[in-house]
Amino acid sequence: MKQKACRKDVEHAFGALQSRFAIMAGPVRFWSKDVIHDIINTCIILHNMITEDEHNLTGYLCVLM
Repeated sequence: MKQKACRKDVEHAFGALQSRFAIMAGPVRFWSKDVIHDIINTCIILHNMITEDEHNLTGYLCVLM
């Protein structure tokens, strides 16, 4: 049961990255594992930065209103 929950979490996270970054939606079959690793890490970092920025912007707008 725990494996099923973990798989669901990973699929959800990967889907979020695919919806935000086009490079994640394309075929990666012929890329090396190192390149795939670097791309996924970069997308995760960018996603976290964008999410944090959106959160800060929303908080800032609420203070102004």
